[in-house]
This record gives sequence, C-alpha cells and structure tokens, in this order.
Amino acid sequence: VYKRQLWDHELRSLVGPSEVNRFDPTHCLWSNGICAKEFGLLFSAIQSRTTFVDIRAFMQADWRMPNCNARRQKLRSCLSDARARHFHSTKEFRPSATECMDLLPTLRYFVESQPPLRAQWPLETESFIALCQAIELSIRAKQGGALADALDAAWQTHANRFTAAYDALDHLPKFHFTRHLPEQVRLDGWAIDTFTCERHNSMVLEAAGPIDYTGCFERYVLARSLFYMIRSS
Repeated sequence: VYKRQLWDHELRSLVGPSEVNRFDPTHCLWSNGICAKEFGLLFSAIQSRTTFVDIRAFMQADWRMPNCNARRQKLRSCLSDARARHFHSTKEFRPSATECMDLLPTLRYFVESQPPLRAQWPLETESFIALCQAIELSIRAKQGGALADALDAAWQTHANRFTAAYDALDHLPKFHFTRHLPEQVRLDGWAIDTFTCERHNSMVLEAAGPIDYTGCFERYVLARSLFYMIRSS
C-alpha cells in the first residue's frame, strides 16, 4: 500500500499516513453533485403544478434567518427569470454549490408543507426528502459521533427512493461515491471534507503561493489561511 505522509515532521504525530482515498462530501453533494441533479429532476416533475414563479414567491416570504445563511434576495436570484428560461429550454438546473446550500432548507420546507404536491408526486418528493435527511446526517457526522450506521441507512433509503422515482440514467457517479461516506466515518471517527478550503479557495491559494520550504509546508499554509480568513471576516 502506498502511504503518504505530511512533510511537516511536527504534524506527523497528529495526522497519520494516508493509506486509502477519501471521497469528498463537499463535491459529492454540492459541487455539480447530487443536490443540483435532484433539484433539476424534481423541478421537471412538478412543473405542471408548481412553476419557478410559485417557488420564487415562496422564497420571497418574510423569512427570518441567521446571518450565516442565505438572504431572501439570494434565494430569489437562485430562481431568477433568466434561470427559469434556461431551465424551460434545456430542462437542466445548474445551481452553484453555494446556491444549493442556500436553496436546500427552504425548498425542503416547501415540499414538506405541500400535501397536494406530495400526493401527486409521492416518489419524487419522498426521494428529495430522503436526500435532505441523508445530507443532514452527513453534516452532523462532521462533528463526530457514532453516526456511521445511521448514515449508511439514510443513503440506502435515498438510493432506493431515487431509483423508484427516476430513470437509471439519471444516476451520477457521485451517487455511488456517497455510499462510501459511512465507511469513511467509521475509519476516521467523523466526516472529513474540503468545505473550508473550497469556501475560501482563493485565500488558501494565496496563502500557499509564497511557501517554498516543504519541511513545514502544511503548518504554514494552515496558519496563513486561518489568518486570512479571520482578517476577512
């Protein structure tokens, strides 16, 4: 087995050698991943009853949300007229990772609070709700805890419901990648992802650029990245 170690000798005692690959939940779920795919399929299914205009009107309600979450104007922009026209012409909905995170909780509430919608499209709405539940557990697993079995069951439930609702060709490779997340939680003790670095990708690149000495590369990059993030907050 090929093992990779950190260059920084002082950090090696804290971070063991990497012996296997890890599938990143951030990219599997948010970046051209499962969320965006299921959003598009759900919107296509319910368009005869619920249009972009209807969902956007729901998003424009007088929501009160924490500062760390999306503002109402950001939710509206996710479902703009231009995006609606693109969706109607291509049947594709391609939100960014940030937009997926903004949309998911409010769209989940919209689906769960519409009994007629769930009655007319039970397979599609149940698949979407199962996705939300699996993502919720995946986020909780980042804090550690014995969630691997529950996470395994949640992703299996979503796989079953998605298969019942949609065509086999609608599956992405990332659907399979997520099935490895519970085992990763068992191995590592929690869910490890790249969310922080992806969220501030340009800052991390800026922090890493000037560092040539590999003997403490990771420590310097982490310290400089943290400094840049604190300074920008």
